[in-house]
Amino acid sequence: MADLLTPAEVGVIRALIELARVTFRAFDDSEEFEGDDGRCHSISSQDFDDVEKAIDVLDELPDDKPGYAPAPYGKAQWALRRLLISADLPSEPLVRYCPGCGSVGVVESKYRDCCPDGGEARMIPQPLAEKCQDTFQIAIGNLGATQAEIAGLEAANLHLSAMIDELRELLQDAKRTMTELHQAAIPDESTEGVPAIIPPEAFRKFVDAHAMLCFCMHQRGHNPPKDGPQRG
Repeated sequence: MADLLTPAEVGVIRALIELARVTFRAFDDSEEFEGDDGRCHSISSQDFDDVEKAIDVLDELPDDKPGYAPAPYGKAQWALRRLLISADLPSEPLVRYCPGCGSVGVVESKYRDCCPDGGEARMIPQPLAEKCQDTFQIAIGNLGATQAEIAGLEAANLHLSAMIDELRELLQDAKRTMTELHQAAIPDESTEGVPAIIPPEAFRKFVDAHAMLCFCMHQRGHNPPKDGPQRG
């Protein structure tokens, strides 16, 4: 996942790990015996208290989901909703691409960097990086290019860099509106088949952001830059 974890999300994950740890210890140290209803297990008071304490930590998480009073595990799920939503989104493998030299992938250890512009390298989807590299290699293929052609190649390279930044920003906007849409959803159990009501403003922002992303991707895919040199 590209986005960094927030301190709150790290705290929830650590609390879940602690609950798993003390629960495992309680199960591992339990004693089996035959009761009136069959096989039973007993655990020590200390193990019981440790499990209860770990559950209490989850129960103290913020209860800010509209219309719900969730149990401790539900509060943990709500606190990690951003990660869970992001995990369900389709993704492509990311690779390192440098617009300064067209390098794709990790630089070999014997080199300090791929070129003086290596600091401009960024992680982008692999198919896009390969297309950028192909365009870059075609652009520099003719070593006898005139000064005007060189200027055109530089403009094309800048266009690619700007396009990557623009698409990334639009993608982040689309992801943000998706998260806001989930957060704004109002549970509705009054109508069968309608689990939640979506406020119009949240739905409008969601549609606008995704429409802008799709439009931009379509435009960039069918209308490449015309500033570069023309070859027969």
